[in-house]
Amino acid sequence: MTLIAAEDWDEEILGRWPLQDRSRRRVERIMEFSRKAIERDGVYALNLNNVAKEAEVNVATVYQFFPTKNAVIARLALREFDENYDRVEKAAAQCASAEDVRTMFTEAFVTAHRNSGDATFLRELWAIMEADRNLQRLNQKDDDRLAQLLTETYMRFAPGADAEQVRNRILLLLGMSAFAIRTALTLNRNEGERLIAEAKQLIFGVPL
Repeated sequence: MTLIAAEDWDEEILGRWPLQDRSRRRVERIMEFSRKAIERDGVYALNLNNVAKEAEVNVATVYQFFPTKNAVIARLALREFDENYDRVEKAAAQCASAEDVRTMFTEAFVTAHRNSGDATFLRELWAIMEADRNLQRLNQKDDDRLAQLLTETYMRFAPGADAEQVRNRILLLLGMSAFAIRTALTLNRNEGERLIAEAKQLIFGVPL
């Protein structure tokens, strides 16, 4: 499920959506090599002219679909958000009780850390997110849809609960989870795992 519907797509922020197969393949190459460049050189060093050369795509084509490097970064962030949401949605569909929802949330948090892929890319993405309001809005929109999904799932099994309170606490837990994962990725593997284990206990201890 994509975070941004077609009618809400902003080309200035996210770039132009490719309509033809050939264009989609080119956009995929641009995104692939942009991610590699971020992992190698850092997000602030991303240069679309260099990406075009490495991806063997005409520079004009790159700018045709991505007016700025921030548009490429936003698309990469959007992909991360969508893939994570799909994982949580599948896990939520397996829940059979309110307790399952709580357990699923904490396990999804641990899984998000272990499946975080290249830590360098995520660190760079989060670094620029601190300074980019468009990325912050995308992140907030993603948190809102995750909170909505988890609240609706929880309320199916606990109809007497206060839905607004449940949603607010889930938003709080999402923020705690993101902060813990970001911090863990700056540590060595053993220290990161210990931090995640501590955070898991704290998160599970918060009542919904």
